[in-house]
Amino acid sequence: CLFACLPVAFSHATEAGPTADDDATALLIGSAGTFALVDEFDYPWLLGVQYRARPRTSWRLRPGFGVDAGRDNMLYLYADVARDFGLPRDWLVTLSLGAGWFANGEAIGANYDLEFKSGLALARRLASGARAGIAVYHISNGGLEHPNNGSEALVLFFAWPLGR
Repeated sequence: CLFACLPVAFSHATEAGPTADDDATALLIGSAGTFALVDEFDYPWLLGVQYRARPRTSWRLRPGFGVDAGRDNMLYLYADVARDFGLPRDWLVTLSLGAGWFANGEAIGANYDLEFKSGLALARRLASGARAGIAVYHISNGGLEHPNNGSEALVLFFAWPLGR
């Protein structure tokens, strides 16, 4: 049922979509979580901050850039694009894809400086226009170098609307 229900959910999401207020507002996002969901790496923490602009294209893609930092001087600087899909009752699903530079990623299997990031977030839109949610994303070199271990990250985040 999951795969059968997704197209219906997303067709309703597109109709309901984020509000016009959301489309006109950039976001400042703070996050905290783990760089690696693997016991082998001892779940290294991460703290992140990201700027995400208002949607720019007819596809309502939001360009953004950010930084995630963690133990052992791990640092990931990236740029991405994201797309919000509105769900009923002020919920949002966001898909994102980006690329960036990863320093000291060897500690979690990110062996190459250029790493790609694909993500999925679920958030609740609050009355203030802010969002609170959870996100999971995968970081890997996309096969540019072997091994291509990559890593999965899990974060809690809060997004503040800018310019309201």
